[in-house]
Amino acid sequence: GYSTPPDLAKGFFAYHGTSLNSIDIICQTGFDPKRRSVQVYGRGEYFGLTPGISHGYCHKDGGNDGYSRMIIAFILRCSQVTTIPNFCHVVDNPE
Repeated sequence: GYSTPPDLAKGFFAYHGTSLNSIDIICQTGFDPKRRSVQVYGRGEYFGLTPGISHGYCHKDGGNDGYSRMIIAFILRCSQVTTIPNFCHVVDNPE
């Protein structure tokens, strides 16, 4: 069967730039805390407030189509989410 769509009032959309090769793995298995790097604002996954912020973190990894891609995520409002004004949301998921 079909699952019910998320209640949009309980969260928001944000953007995650990553390498082209990582997108399929993240979409299939989720974010891996062991692959985090440069945690300037603390432990977690980082999601730009706008696509423009996350675009700089998109890498083509030798793709020849000339496009970069990013993940658009729906983030639930909860205590694990910290917002850095004018930059990003940090989602601290230790698992």
